[in-house]
Amino acid sequence: MENKHNITQETLDGLKKELDNLVNVERLKIIQEIKDARANGDLSENADYESALEQQKVIEGRIAEIKSIIHNHVIISGEKGGKGKNDVVKIGSKIKILEIEDNTEMIYEILGSVDNNPQLGKISNECPLARAILDKKVGDEVEIQNVEYPYRVKILEVL
Repeated sequence: MENKHNITQETLDGLKKELDNLVNVERLKIIQEIKDARANGDLSENADYESALEQQKVIEGRIAEIKSIIHNHVIISGEKGGKGKNDVVKIGSKIKILEIEDNTEMIYEILGSVDNNPQLGKISNECPLARAILDKKVGDEVEIQNVEYPYRVKILEVL
């Protein structure tokens, strides 16, 4: 059984559009390129043919990957709400933490690996920081391990 992919609705919609483009545009283009390259004669020394076959493998691989994600997904939705509802860190939570050693506040959103984009403050639920703070509460201090230099954080707020 495959693992479920935690993704946002926005990411799911984007994957569906990408899949549609790959199947209905890119796949057809590459099939035509392969046909054209075959028409150029000797396939053993035909760089265009080899290149087109390689591109076809990439496209088909991505199609299979997207289909797997779409077939095995769980939509992440951050729970917003009343007092006390936002004090536990869950997948989909946006959190403010304090890196204790250097007294730096950071804001992260914990999402699935498909949505992972640390530059935008979106971290995977599989990364060491997220694994350490999931199911913890506001005010908890946690040591982040399984990294080169372990460090401590305090959960300031679940936004």
